[in-house]
Amino acid sequence: MKKIIFVRHGESTQNKDYRDNKSYDENNIKLTELGEKQAMITGKYLYKIFGKFDKVYSSPATRCIETAIKGAMLLL
Repeated sequence: MKKIIFVRHGESTQNKDYRDNKSYDENNIKLTELGEKQAMITGKYLYKIFGKFDKVYSSPATRCIETAIKGAMLLL
């Protein structure tokens, strides 16, 4: 049976800047170091639960692509 798993992106510079009451550049929102770690932990968890994936899709937003790449290292 096919399954669809949805994952939200890891912590981004926008999340951190917003929390710290700083302005941010909407066109340059990337993962923070913590966000990269979150993506890798999520990928390890998904691999442990579901094994290999057939495909990984992502929105075109940089933070989402970075999450997909970091998280999918074990999955594909």
